[in-house]
Amino acid sequence: MGRTAKKLAKKLTEAQQQALEKLKSFLRSDHSFFRLSGYAGTGKSFLICHLIEWLDAHDFEFVIAAPTNKAAKSLMQVGSSVGINIDVKTVAQLLGQQPEINEETGEEEFTSPGDAEFDDYDVMIIDEFSMINRSNFEEIVNAIATTINTKVIFVGDEAQLPPVKEQQPIVAISEAIDATATLDEIIRYEGEIAVVAEKIRSDESYARRMYSFQTSEDQTIVCQPRKEWLETVTEYFQAKDCKPNPDYARLLVWRNKTAGDANRFVRSRLWGKDAPIFVPGDRLIARKPLFRVRPGQKGKNRWGVLINNSEECSVIEQPTIQQLSFDKVAYQYRSVPVKTDAGFEVNLSVLTEEGERLRNEMIKDYVAKKQWNKYFDLSRTFDDITYAYSLTVHKAQGSSIDYVFLDIEDMQGCPDLQKMLYTALTRAKIRVYVPVLTSNF
Repeated sequence: MGRTAKKLAKKLTEAQQQALEKLKSFLRSDHSFFRLSGYAGTGKSFLICHLIEWLDAHDFEFVIAAPTNKAAKSLMQVGSSVGINIDVKTVAQLLGQQPEINEETGEEEFTSPGDAEFDDYDVMIIDEFSMINRSNFEEIVNAIATTINTKVIFVGDEAQLPPVKEQQPIVAISEAIDATATLDEIIRYEGEIAVVAEKIRSDESYARRMYSFQTSEDQTIVCQPRKEWLETVTEYFQAKDCKPNPDYARLLVWRNKTAGDANRFVRSRLWGKDAPIFVPGDRLIARKPLFRVRPGQKGKNRWGVLINNSEECSVIEQPTIQQLSFDKVAYQYRSVPVKTDAGFEVNLSVLTEEGERLRNEMIKDYVAKKQWNKYFDLSRTFDDITYAYSLTVHKAQGSSIDYVFLDIEDMQGCPDLQKMLYTALTRAKIRVYVPVLTSNF
């Protein structure tokens, strides 16, 4: 954990101060788990910065974690904005998780070695609890049971989307959590965006019907005919501020297919309709963890994660076509030079269409024969990436985006419509652009 850079100048509200006192009392109690809940704009992150300052001043050993790298980055930015240097881990890193192949299903699953060293910390703060799935929550609870007196503070907004295939965030309903505080006073109104987000969150009817968006007086919400909206999308993605800041503009959707269509549209405007599949400057995102062989390691330890799921990178040079043989089959792939957001350069190995077809055939064959080592190695030899201009709201969860382009047409059939809209709106820092419902891309 980085030391605080300066004492926080801005004071807490009365409600935030009461919540902070509850947190301090919890840390002196015999309880193990605390849930700090609050909707968008109630100042959860600001309160946590005050708590971090207090923990630092009183020599607590603590760690801060978030479910994804995007959420971790967002929390670090909040800390930086108020003068606190925060190091944030992902929950997977905290649990020491490594992906393994389930030999019954052939699916890749993240498992923990069972020796997470939580005893090293007095306090663990885990942000964005709505994104924590049931399995990870149970691992945290079980690990805490083996510590002497480690405390866990979950922070989040239960109105956001739950994890995929789960109805509710487990942290919001678990009886294992024995101390709580709720912030319900909205103190950070970032224009009309927050007002509309609160209307949607508090009205259950928006679980079944689309909110009727209108351009707001303060221009934080702008509605446009779809053709004009697409031109505005183009303008923002072509802006000079977009290249150095990947969260300058994002097009948010519900379905992966729509994200693919939207990414193709943005690329056609950036590079032309006949542009190569990868162009220097392209923004890419990992759809799964990307692996590399670790020298000198064997078995399960042979592969190490190079880039985590949902981490991003930028293409820095034109790719070249290469060929690699695996199990007597030759695969063609593109070697794509990229620079990651972490700052290192690496060549990604992305299969051509023919290479992808061959791999899928061999993967099916390995599964049928239960040749898991070959399946495992072939699955990790090549990299699964896509473009990052448009994201599903699930992928964007935890991030902060300057300008959000919200494709409400794609979201109309979403079974989690209310939470989808609320989560998407609360990603925006400056403005949301919404298309008037007409036609698709």
